[in-house]
Amino acid sequence: APAPMLTGTLEILAGNLPSISFPNATATSIDGTGTQSEFLPVTDMVADKLGNLYVTQTDRVRKITAAGVVSTLAGSGNLTGSSTFVDGSASVARFGDLRSIAIAPNGTLFVADSANSAIRIIGIDGAVSTYVGGPNLRGYLDGPLSQARFTRPSAITFDAVGNLYVLDDILTNAQGTCSVSTDFVIRKITPAGIVSTMHRSRRFATSLKFADTSLKFAVDGSGNLYVPFTDYALINFVAGPCPDADFEPIRSYIRKITSEGTATLWAGSDTSFL
Repeated sequence: APAPMLTGTLEILAGNLPSISFPNATATSIDGTGTQSEFLPVTDMVADKLGNLYVTQTDRVRKITAAGVVSTLAGSGNLTGSSTFVDGSASVARFGDLRSIAIAPNGTLFVADSANSAIRIIGIDGAVSTYVGGPNLRGYLDGPLSQARFTRPSAITFDAVGNLYVLDDILTNAQGTCSVSTDFVIRKITPAGIVSTMHRSRRFATSLKFADTSLKFAVDGSGNLYVPFTDYALINFVAGPCPDADFEPIRSYIRKITSEGTATLWAGSDTSFL
């Protein structure tokens, strides 16, 4: 017999739905309570032990209390002509492209600033500092934090003992202003600040097929990672100085990556990229 259907009530904790009268109204970032607040597109969120939610937009981090009160914790938007990589107090700090947020076992917030090739730390007062990387340090290099390099960190998560796992999207084959993302790399940062590569997998199986990830993953109590992927097939190619192409999804699956870096198919039906 099928499992019984669960029922519940859906409520808006914070933010505002588009108005029927103004369905194309431009969203903005407004602090406030419940539906008085507004958000630009949200890229990730995480909850602390007290029930507060921390939400990333591309250029700022917002906090939502259990009562639905929204405030800006850090960042105030990328002003025209200003740098997108600024450490400092909450109102001074600037971000390039926040893609993920995670809470360390001690409660410290970490964010992945993809455009700036950096992992950054946010204090309880909103002060921002750089943990590793930076816009002038883009690359792919393991080692201590002072030497390690990241390309485009896109997702982060902690395990119970404080290891930080980073999904890094490696850009290669750069030609002029063009670059091609060819590999996904799972990086591990220990509490002692040592960066290593757990697993690396290619994006392109052939010129007509590639894999992509939802940029989110989970870790279990044994340090195993679970990463969702989707395969795409080429349907249209556009030649030019920076060639472009259109793809359509053909299947999805989940890989399990052990703490030793071994990847296996955990759910789904395709193993083309293992």
